[in-house]
Amino acid sequence: SFCPHCGGAMSSVERIVGGRYRLLETLGQGGMGQVWLAYDEQLERPVALKTLHQRSAADERALRELKEEVQKCLELTHPNIIRIYDLAEPPGEDAFISMEYVSGEDLYEKLKQHPEGRFSWKEIEPYALSLCDALEYAHDHGMVHRDLKPQNLIVTQENELKLADFGIAAPTTGD
Repeated sequence: SFCPHCGGAMSSVERIVGGRYRLLETLGQGGMGQVWLAYDEQLERPVALKTLHQRSAADERALRELKEEVQKCLELTHPNIIRIYDLAEPPGEDAFISMEYVSGEDLYEKLKQHPEGRFSWKEIEPYALSLCDALEYAHDHGMVHRDLKPQNLIVTQENELKLADFGIAAPTTGD
């Protein structure tokens, strides 16, 4: 079958995690786990799942950091910040975070494809302004990102910038 919301193919051989998420494809790989495009069978929509490898899940510190990431980010609702939905720890499975799925590519990939090898100010200005809006909002809510890099700046198919991966965000200690 076919996911009408994200265009991904859905076959019966794909794995279901958490009792409701059908894994469709790997979007990325990190030190702690993987990021997957998944289809939420219950709510019938695409989501991104950030998994924590089983070997790391046994590491209480890694799991605690994952929980802290979710707790810090649940209240961040800004059009330029990827939404975090939930943390799940299904018995016998990897723990994972479910979050908004954004179809697009990161700014690093866009830069690699740019014919001049760099963006002009006219090209980058709307992204810079959107990033500043997102960071100001997060700071106003007591959060600092701490991992700003082109790979964490996703440009949607509608050419909107979304800030990703508050994984090492930290609460602000004051102004």
